[in-house]
Amino acid sequence: MTSEVFPTEGLPREPTPNKMAEQAFVDKVMYGLAAPIVLWPGWEESFKDQRAEVSLQRLAHCDAVHRDKACTEYEALLYLSSASLCFPLSASWTEVYLWLFNRCLPKAAEADPDLRSTRELDQDQQEELLKLRRWIYKKQLLHMTEKGKVGQRREVQRLRKEVEAEQPRLL
Repeated sequence: MTSEVFPTEGLPREPTPNKMAEQAFVDKVMYGLAAPIVLWPGWEESFKDQRAEVSLQRLAHCDAVHRDKACTEYEALLYLSSASLCFPLSASWTEVYLWLFNRCLPKAAEADPDLRSTRELDQDQQEELLKLRRWIYKKQLLHMTEKGKVGQRREVQRLRKEVEAEQPRLL
């Protein structure tokens, strides 16, 4: 009787908690596998061999990536590495780079004494690194949204403005 008085056929349904959890899981996996590797412009092709490691890092740190809305430390390392091929990093960003290198590639850091660093990042460096990681994450989401549905134009424009406004300075 209720369905006769209030027909619901053809109306969009509210997502159930199970469906929302399922979609969140799918979104996390899709990000881990499909988000682009963000590098300094012109170096996108040079780090293609890192795709498998990036995906592993994303999936291993999946909860933290989505909770913090920030890419992995490994991806930040790749971005800084590609930037350093274009211009010298500032002293502060060089320290961040070495810190990331030691955290993400400890065996390689052990092999080269010039790259070893036991120094922790100061508060400003931690904040700048987090800003960079969040900016990379937004840039990845922007790319994935642009490749997605046309109906998300407003979201694309909003993300594009945020990415442009928040681009970190590395010099």
